[in-house]
Amino acid sequence: MGGRLAAGFALGALTGALIGPPVTVVRPLGDLLVRLLTVLVLPIVVCTIVTGLGAITPEALRRVGARSVALYAGASAAATALGLAVALLLRPGAGMTLPGAHAPPLAPPPGSFLDALVPANVVAALAEGQLLPVMVFTVPFALAIARLRRSGAARQADTVHAFFDGCGRASHVMLEGVMYYAPIGTFALAAMTFAPRDGRVLAQFATVLLAIYVAESTLCAALLLLLTVSVPPRSVIPAVRDVLVTAFATGSSAATLPMELEAAERRLGVDRRVFAFTLPLGVAVSKVGSAAYLAVACVFAANAAGIALVPGRVALIGALVWVGSVMTPPVGLGALVVLGFVLSQAGLPAAAAGVVAAIPFAGRLNTPVNSLGRLATTTLVARATESVGAQITVGALDAP
Repeated sequence: MGGRLAAGFALGALTGALIGPPVTVVRPLGDLLVRLLTVLVLPIVVCTIVTGLGAITPEALRRVGARSVALYAGASAAATALGLAVALLLRPGAGMTLPGAHAPPLAPPPGSFLDALVPANVVAALAEGQLLPVMVFTVPFALAIARLRRSGAARQADTVHAFFDGCGRASHVMLEGVMYYAPIGTFALAAMTFAPRDGRVLAQFATVLLAIYVAESTLCAALLLLLTVSVPPRSVIPAVRDVLVTAFATGSSAATLPMELEAAERRLGVDRRVFAFTLPLGVAVSKVGSAAYLAVACVFAANAAGIALVPGRVALIGALVWVGSVMTPPVGLGALVVLGFVLSQAGLPAAAAGVVAAIPFAGRLNTPVNSLGRLATTTLVARATESVGAQITVGALDAP
């Protein structure tokens, strides 16, 4: 798929540069891609959260859940901050014109932002595509299902859990279908981007790549350092080599999970009662590489649209990127599915999602860094829980 996207991008860029402004007749093809990706976000996110968190046992949640969630949340926040800092420093997108950009409303004040977190009507929030309120409702709902599955209402709760699991799988099949159309939409978005025949566009795309790779390389170095808690420094790379290769080749956290489980047990020496909980949970809620990627992409969209990155807007972007990284589905191009929605919620042009997705190699490091983040967090949790003798039920969380 990555090759077809790159081909669509290259052909679209060439077409836009040759034809010029008249190529804007293909705009609906690009808009369609953005809409198709956006419409799948909420179904995939809700089903992923309910399926993943709904399988947690209360015992596992009490014993190491707090540590795991705190570390995963902190890692995602740190990755978001790093991505924003690098992007604000390198300023990708400054000086270029993004197709379809418009002046969005200013970021809402903190009071109204907090008021909007708890939906008065969750059905209305779903219909209106309100990301944060849906998340605030879905997480407690998933944990309630997890509790009911160990109670007298287990059969009913299992039915609800199976329903969301089936819906999630169906949504992923739909996403695969959308990905077949993605090269056409990418062609249109690239053609419109290059239609002004501005040579600075290539330089800006190079800056986007540089910002993403600087942020993710820094994350990678820090996570490898954290892994030395469990293994000698010279053994870190051999311990995670197979995981990184699998992550890079598949681009899917879900597909990489079996390799992470093996590495945790055989190479990092983590107790199975710990990693059987932390790694599947991490696949559901922790993607630090995607957080850095989303942060850079949002700053690029703001700069390309000429939107001032005032502190209030940067804070809003940071919050949405953090949430977006948590809910990124663990499949290939998962960050791309979330990107358009994060952009629209932040008041940024959603068309930037298609442009960023078409930049060759822009997201290739997301999954390897995500895997390193989960392994590093798992080793830290294992080290912290050894002294309290936490006992985690094997298979406490079903692998997605």
